[in-house]
Amino acid sequence: MSVDRDVVLRRWLDADRSATRAAAITVSFTLALVAFAATLPLWVREKPIVMGGAVYYNGTGSSFRWEFAAADAWWVAGLVLAVPALFTVIGAVRARRRLARAERDIPWAVDLSTIGGALSEAQRRAQVRSRQADLAARQQRFIEQNRSRISLWSLFGGPLAYFVGGWFLIGLTLDVTGATATPLGAWLSPRSWFLLLLLLLPWSALAMRADRRRLARSRSSAA
Repeated sequence: MSVDRDVVLRRWLDADRSATRAAAITVSFTLALVAFAATLPLWVREKPIVMGGAVYYNGTGSSFRWEFAAADAWWVAGLVLAVPALFTVIGAVRARRRLARAERDIPWAVDLSTIGGALSEAQRRAQVRSRQADLAARQQRFIEQNRSRISLWSLFGGPLAYFVGGWFLIGLTLDVTGATATPLGAWLSPRSWFLLLLLLLPWSALAMRADRRRLARSRSSAA
């Protein structure tokens, strides 16, 4: 029996691709932001970096300021994104291990050696079909009983990197370009979280639509 492993392992493969993509994007973004921050002393001189933020709780809000030297911006950027980057890397490793375990433990072969040689050709074909059906049933039980979804490490680390890294990049850009001296920049600096949320909503809708199309194509190919 010829088994399409990609079809059987589709859930684990999808989780592995998503987790790997989240880790690659987060780590690349972290390195790019650290590299960008490392260049700041070359063109902002001794001017300190001042970033703002806002915290809302029970309908009330308060703002905060974060000031650090331009020469420290590179390690501050790395510190800000270290936790979400670590989360996504852990999520990618866990997804890859789950895929390896599934590929190792899922039943793949049909044992035809015990089919009696004295059977007629029709009886033999019926035995083969029965064992193939049994193999498919055992594979389906394995799929249903074993975890194949993307890890919570990736689900939490990816959005955390987006919001924390995006807030840091926006605040850094507004400060070094002098935009915080303008009314729009002064308003946006502590509220960049909401801008990031507004940008995330259409992207999430597009990603969900793409996932549904990919799932529909996988089902049609499996059929």
